[in-house]
Amino acid sequence: MTNIRTKIIEGKQTILIVDGLPENKANEFKFGGMWMNMVRWKFISTIENLSGDVAHDLVGQKDKLTSPLRTFHLSLHENGVFTRNPNEKPNTRDYSPRELENDNSKYWKREEKWQEAEAKVFSPSTLIFVKQK
Repeated sequence: MTNIRTKIIEGKQTILIVDGLPENKANEFKFGGMWMNMVRWKFISTIENLSGDVAHDLVGQKDKLTSPLRTFHLSLHENGVFTRNPNEKPNTRDYSPRELENDNSKYWKREEKWQEAEAKVFSPSTLIFVKQK
């Protein structure tokens, strides 16, 4: 069974991101499946194919030094969505057997932090929709 995740992000425009759809369902969503037409969502792009111009239309630009794409990714991050895990997965080889046996060791705290962030990672093929007015 596929784990489908969604997130609505309010900003310059209302954005819906959808991750984990099987290919046949993704195409149905992209091309206006019944549910998408009812609430008037328009498919914009995938995260991996998002252009700077489209990102600017969605979220604007934070400042002159930050590109619209970077602003878009910052907006995702601020809303608890990652496109990659910001934490490095701890390696068991870096810890002694004694540390690995202790549930409160740095290893397990880092592992838990990594897993929590990993659960928020959306794939590059995540679909981006914008709500029509």
